[in-house]
Amino acid sequence: MRIGWNVRHPNVGGNFLEEQEIVDYFPELAGALGQRKPDFAGLLNDKLSVVIECKAKWQDIDLATREARDYADTINRVAGYKANFAVGIAGTPDKRVLARCFFRNGRGWTQLSSHGYPLTQLPAPAEAEIAIQNGNGTTDVVLPDEREFFSAAIEINGILRRAKIEEAVRPKVIGAIILALYHSDFAMESDTVIEHINTNVGAASRNFVDLKSDRRIFLARTLELSTEAHGLRSRVRDIVHQLERLNVRSIMRSGVDFLGQFYETFLRYGQDAKKLGIVFTPRHITRMCAELLDIQLGYTVYDPACGTGGFLVAAFDRMMQQATTPTARDQARVSLAGFDTNPTVWALATLNMFFRGDGKSKITYGNCFEQEDLAPQFDYALLNPPFSQEDEPETDFVDHALAAVRAGGRVAVVLKTSVVVDPKLATWRANLVAHHHVEAALTLPLELFYPTSSPTVVLMVKAHTPQRSIGTLVARVENDGFEISKKRRIPVEGSQIDNIVCSFHQYARGNHLDTVPNFLTVVSRDDIVNGDEICAERWLPSNDFGLDEYETHRSKTFQQLALAIANYMAVTDELLEDFEGLLCQESQTHRPVNPTPLAEWFTVSGGRSTGLKNYAPGSIPYVSSGDSYNGIVGFVEAPTDELYTSACVTVSAFGRACIQPWRFCARGNGGSAVRVLKPKFALSLSELVWFVGQINAQRWRFHYGRMAIGARLKMLVVNPPPPTLPLMRPLKDTVLSFKTGLFELIHSQPMQAR
Repeated sequence: MRIGWNVRHPNVGGNFLEEQEIVDYFPELAGALGQRKPDFAGLLNDKLSVVIECKAKWQDIDLATREARDYADTINRVAGYKANFAVGIAGTPDKRVLARCFFRNGRGWTQLSSHGYPLTQLPAPAEAEIAIQNGNGTTDVVLPDEREFFSAAIEINGILRRAKIEEAVRPKVIGAIILALYHSDFAMESDTVIEHINTNVGAASRNFVDLKSDRRIFLARTLELSTEAHGLRSRVRDIVHQLERLNVRSIMRSGVDFLGQFYETFLRYGQDAKKLGIVFTPRHITRMCAELLDIQLGYTVYDPACGTGGFLVAAFDRMMQQATTPTARDQARVSLAGFDTNPTVWALATLNMFFRGDGKSKITYGNCFEQEDLAPQFDYALLNPPFSQEDEPETDFVDHALAAVRAGGRVAVVLKTSVVVDPKLATWRANLVAHHHVEAALTLPLELFYPTSSPTVVLMVKAHTPQRSIGTLVARVENDGFEISKKRRIPVEGSQIDNIVCSFHQYARGNHLDTVPNFLTVVSRDDIVNGDEICAERWLPSNDFGLDEYETHRSKTFQQLALAIANYMAVTDELLEDFEGLLCQESQTHRPVNPTPLAEWFTVSGGRSTGLKNYAPGSIPYVSSGDSYNGIVGFVEAPTDELYTSACVTVSAFGRACIQPWRFCARGNGGSAVRVLKPKFALSLSELVWFVGQINAQRWRFHYGRMAIGARLKMLVVNPPPPTLPLMRPLKDTVLSFKTGLFELIHSQPMQAR
């Protein structure tokens, strides 16, 4: 179950029993319960603690809770048993499901609450244990599992879509309803519900006493719902119900980052956030950045593009953990500042900080670049600037943040990888290194901003303190604690974030760090001072490549050839007559004997063909940057000067290397350009496969944000092939044998009965 319970039987490690199973597992209860039994019983620490009664109609919630309490009272009269919780659940998922939870204290049953509001779903195990410790019907609500946010976000977005609420308006609708709920209950009748929401929003906005009067008015107007939204009126109750699944009233007062977490999920999965121009930095990454900066109470923090305030929340949390007195907490509340140009997003950031008890944060609706008399005034800056805005590029935000930070202050910025690798930005990077100390560049997982595809890096910069003798830590976070499953990111074990944070703090204190291939190293300032790439993909050494790795990649190389033949059998008509002979035509002198750049072994050039659609159908395989079928995407009639008729290897834009034992043409324009590698020395087929395997073993260096252009491939370090590589059967014989077997399989006939 998503809130932490295991719904299986206790005999197989679960927490729940159903009807007859209850008395089978606890036979002492058979006499007391008789023929009637509760629908479910939940075990906490191996003891029966939760009694649940369910009804099919949500209107029967009172009956369900009353019967649950009656069953629990019956169980509690049996010696040695104490059912602490009675839970009534009523309704069906297609309509509405209500949940009410009661706790048994010394005086009777009281509704379980947190921060003054009843819980509106089954308590999580941690909440139940805290309630038992407290003993008075109160608990500390916990932030729901991300899967709960995901489910609620999808449902709410569907409700708003059916209500014909435009995507751009949906964030405002949710913000208004949440703020109205925070202020007080409101009537759900469709003829007055929107007016009641607006009244609550206006009243709540007036409580933002640390906002200037005009800002309070602007906040209320920003969140005001149109009374003409007739489709919404009858559906507010359903939206509130989905929010109650998340214990919205209790959790808004708990100090956890509910609003930011919910909006991140809502806009990421519930609708097209990219269309709205909103990109949320995942909360575990904002926390990581705050930990990397080691933000301390008493210092000031700035985010010039704060969105819903994720970075400011992370900074505020660290400060509040250190604040042990009211004075210290007040100090934390005046230490944060931010800007956002989207009025709805600004309102959400203001709400987010308000719910956390920080009404004094200086979050301004406006453009950070329009500040007057900008001067270094902050100790830290954290930001994720808007991606790919022509009028305000990411580099302008970085420069602005550095200008706002005092000498020795630190900046953590999440950037598109292109900012740290694009040759066009080499001058900007050179100026950055010349005037500041780039402490670290941390490559983040490619799927971090799923469902958008934006490879990113965290750049850590110490402002206005260039270092001549200290390098830059570069690292690659392959596992951030999440993975993609069923079109969303779910938690997994093995996160490298703690390791990264610890390593960075050691480095920042001047301690030596050992290089870890594929993961972490330190780059000399001299290597990047002229504007070279500042990223792990450029500088990290790779893992050793030996015979075991060779065998793994040899198998994958021939699997690709087999797939190409199976899918495009006609490709064998273009087989080169003597592939091995063509490999052996070059000079055999002066072969490198140590690890060297790939350019020492191969001539690297771009494909010579244009897009597939520019050719008439023909017999020549056309190689593009797809991952399947050896890169072959079709057959064309290609001019002679675009053909490759020698022994070559192709490398896709994303680093996939393939042997092409036939005549072919390769795409050479646009984002899917292919690089063609021609050996400079005579090689055996085994040796060619050795190099193909090494390129594919380093595919992690290449992706949408850092494609395998010629200059990068030429710098790729490879090991010379060992003399112990086994000889291979001639490739043409292997290919034709496979084709024959495949043909026989396709055209095989059933044996006739004798």
